[in-house]
Amino acid sequence: MDSPDREDRRWSEAESPEQFRVFEAEGGGCRVEFGRKMLESIRFECSRAMNGVGGLGIGGVLLGTQAGSSYRVFDWRAIPCDHSRGPAFLMSRRDLAGVASFLEGVRSEAEARQWKIIGWFASHPGGGLSLSAEERELQSRFFPASGMVLVVHPDRMGDAECAVFQAAEEGAGVKFHVEPLPIQKREHGERRARVHAAAAVAASPDGRGGPGAGRPTRRKIRRIGYAAAAALCGAIGLWMWAAGRPAPPVLAALPPAPPIEMLSLHAGPRGGRFVIEWNGQAQAIRFASQVSLLIRDGDRESEVPLSRQDAVAGLQFFRPQSGLVRVTLRLEGARGQRFEEETEYRAEAAPEAAAVPLQGEVIAPAGAANPVAPASPAVAATPITGPGAEAKSAPAGESKTVPAGRGRKKRPARKSRRH
Repeated sequence: MDSPDREDRRWSEAESPEQFRVFEAEGGGCRVEFGRKMLESIRFECSRAMNGVGGLGIGGVLLGTQAGSSYRVFDWRAIPCDHSRGPAFLMSRRDLAGVASFLEGVRSEAEARQWKIIGWFASHPGGGLSLSAEERELQSRFFPASGMVLVVHPDRMGDAECAVFQAAEEGAGVKFHVEPLPIQKREHGERRARVHAAAAVAASPDGRGGPGAGRPTRRKIRRIGYAAAAALCGAIGLWMWAAGRPAPPVLAALPPAPPIEMLSLHAGPRGGRFVIEWNGQAQAIRFASQVSLLIRDGDRESEVPLSRQDAVAGLQFFRPQSGLVRVTLRLEGARGQRFEEETEYRAEAAPEAAAVPLQGEVIAPAGAANPVAPASPAVAATPITGPGAEAKSAPAGESKTVPAGRGRKKRPARKSRRH
């Protein structure tokens, strides 16, 4: 048991006698003294847990001094509870496994302040000020036999009904009602005295700033609430302002660029003419804005633009004048995209000179014994002709010109001879 002088010294280190609330049982016996701020913190935390999500119950370890049936409470520490068994303060197996090590740490902290564990408290958000069987078992298992148990029943308005039990006695020894502390009103022009944080820590006996240091004050909590409300109002105003503005004009989407594909460009003799052909139905041709042919015939080079009709037809005729012809098909899209495909033709033998213009029928040379063979490549000195011009071979020794687009004459039917 502690001496009165030692208790008074600890009392003066924590709070002055005017800052304590004293509760006694009728007829004497049990006497409990709580620091006003400490009791307010218990009431506030119990009320906040009950009014929060789920209506939870909480518990805590009471630290202070004890002299027989008189208890003086200076501070408290919350007991961890995962509420896996429900919203009430019911300890699970995992919680009970860690209580012993938790109390050991709290006991070391209390001894550094010349205090000790004098009991614990539990809140009953569902009502009632009596101890349950589990709470009595928890008291007998982890807390001193001469300790006290504080039961707190908070209500929705912030008040709390409290009852103090002594482990050795049945029934509540002290019952009392706790209301929130009133807000202290200051005179006009009076400002709260501000103490530098370093000075407050140095003034505390353990160098930690005293009981309850580091906890958020009500003023800080209100400031945080005001800031959150202002941010929410600003967000709502911004949304309403944005909703009232006219919608920006929607730009028409440009057609997608045509896919890149092979045009199957080919150049070579066919049917007595030198033919340049490609796939005119390819999408690259259909989407192209400009189409042209670049022809390199030996040392000569010429580029011929094609109309859309010629580009889609996919066929052009050419009269080469050398044995090496390179043809490049160039495409240009509406957005400036460029695509080229190139082919090359090499003649095996030297080509014969051609004396017939490209327009009209291809004429065999005079005195030739055979019809005109497929044209060999020669120098491109003549223009390109379209597929409308047709070529017709003449018998050897004859020359005959048939205008383009004119059909072949029908032969009269032979008369059958009857025997």
